[in-house]
Amino acid sequence: MFDYLEARRNTIRRRRVRRFQVTVFALFMVVLVGLFLVFIRTPLFEIRTVNVDGNKLVSASDIETEVLNILNDRSIIENIVFEDNNTLFAMLQKNSITEDIQLSHPTIKYAKISVDLFKNTVNVLVQERDQYGVWCSIDTEDTKHCWWFDSDGVLFMEGPALQGGLIRKVMDYSRLSLKQGDRALSEQHADVLRSIFVFLEASGLKIKTLGLYERENAEIQTEDDNYPMIYFSLRHDPAFALVGLKKIHDRLDTLKYVDLRVKNRVYYK
Repeated sequence: MFDYLEARRNTIRRRRVRRFQVTVFALFMVVLVGLFLVFIRTPLFEIRTVNVDGNKLVSASDIETEVLNILNDRSIIENIVFEDNNTLFAMLQKNSITEDIQLSHPTIKYAKISVDLFKNTVNVLVQERDQYGVWCSIDTEDTKHCWWFDSDGVLFMEGPALQGGLIRKVMDYSRLSLKQGDRALSEQHADVLRSIFVFLEASGLKIKTLGLYERENAEIQTEDDNYPMIYFSLRHDPAFALVGLKKIHDRLDTLKYVDLRVKNRVYYK
């Protein structure tokens, strides 16, 4: 009987000790978390500067405002943990900031975010798209829309409806509905388009404007009254025809067209 009561008392005593230990540990963790929250919400982690580098077409102030707006658009739990403009939160949100900047600004091809905790600084490095040429599209209502496009064929910024031959230009009559941020051509066809402009420059022809009429056939042609029509395929590089074209260069003004749509063949009339 005595052994049973003693064992019972020991069991109760151990439970009390364990309960006390759990309570102390829980209080300790609450205090620790509280101190941590107080610490990371101090001005010690407040962003003082947002540095933007590599931008020319997009203003630094626009990018800075967007970064801070992203950081201050937080969930309820994130609001409990972080104050506004917090460098620690910026470190956690680097990928989100990068994606939002690129999505909001088609002009920006690439963005990289870094955070300096010691200087309370967020650094934004951007690479803007190159102004390779102007793409003018005629929509179903015969309205012309022009954008700058980069070497990848991405329409990223409104462009001028240029006349003349100083800047590369594509007149798109295919009636395809396009908007800023779209790819005007597939990656493969954009590569060939670049090679066509390179070909024209290497041949000595001062042709800067091409016309795209039917996308299904992946064909494009020159648009310059000073030269015969030259037909290209967007499926292959026309470099094979460079030597042949130079041979007939002196007779171009007597020709109606030059056809390079068949690979490794040069047809003319």
